[in-house]
Amino acid sequence: MYEFYEVRTVGTRRRGRYVLLLVALLVVATLAAVLLFVTRAPGRPVSTADGVKRVSGVEGDNLVTYDGKKWKPQFWNGINMGATLAGHAPGELAPTKEDYLRWFPEMKAMNVDVLRVYTILSPQFYEALNQFNAGRKDPLWLVQGVWSPEEELIGKDEKGRDAYDPKITEDFQSE
Repeated sequence: MYEFYEVRTVGTRRRGRYVLLLVALLVVATLAAVLLFVTRAPGRPVSTADGVKRVSGVEGDNLVTYDGKKWKPQFWNGINMGATLAGHAPGELAPTKEDYLRWFPEMKAMNVDVLRVYTILSPQFYEALNQFNAGRKDPLWLVQGVWSPEEELIGKDEKGRDAYDPKITEDFQSE
């Protein structure tokens, strides 16, 4: 039945670059989440060490929050949200502010605490999130990802490029 099955593998170099890129994206997303958490959390206890202010972090295998005295493990229910709607092209920023304002209360009703997006969304998303969170004691937190300069990393010849090339890092940091 599967006699024509063909095994395909990704080259070791390409796989290594993808792993490096994934790690870089996770670091950026985590830093963005912590920054958002710190800047949008008035009144929350803040830990300051070596000039760095934090209200959350990672210890071992746990996400932790600072309660004013010590770091406590914290579990956040979360969802990963895409950028488009069914029937639209991938990457098409189709949802409206009204869509988001309808979805956010539904997410909270499902006990969602954290929303993760993989790329920068339309201003309507951020306006709706800000409007939804205004005055709430239980805001919907955001883990903001950014899209890597994939085409530059792959290269026209598809042999891959150095992720630390100044042009590539400049484009990524700009994003």
